[in-house]
Amino acid sequence: MMVNGFSLPRDFTLLGSILIRVLYYLWVVQKKQLPPEQIISRIRLDSEKMISTSDKEQFDKQISRLIKIRRIANFWLIKIMRQEKPCLVRAYVVLESALRSGVAAKAVIGAKMHSNHLFGHAWIEICGEPFLEDPDQLSQYIIMTSG
Repeated sequence: MMVNGFSLPRDFTLLGSILIRVLYYLWVVQKKQLPPEQIISRIRLDSEKMISTSDKEQFDKQISRLIKIRRIANFWLIKIMRQEKPCLVRAYVVLESALRSGVAAKAVIGAKMHSNHLFGHAWIEICGEPFLEDPDQLSQYIIMTSG
């Protein structure tokens, strides 16, 4: 049965595994308060294989999976946990999933000033391009760290 683009019950394990990753990274960010560079380097240590972008079929399959993972992370963070700023945890979840599936990706954290307020945002880049983000919006941010 298809519900909002998810095949149930087949996607239950994916929904559950993403919930566990979301809870883990919420804990790391909010309770342990590890710096982003340390979190990103730990994620990178766990993944070594990379698929070639020339293998278009395999690459497209992994990108479709990452789109689904991002949607699931948004569901847990925004709809269920009511997080107002889900981007950092979502970026960690998608980065980890991308690297574990062999997709070359990096997390980017930026900041911008608007009306005397500082705003931060985190996103993922795949093959040097923002993943499911508006490049025009991202151009307003000064990159603080990436990796």
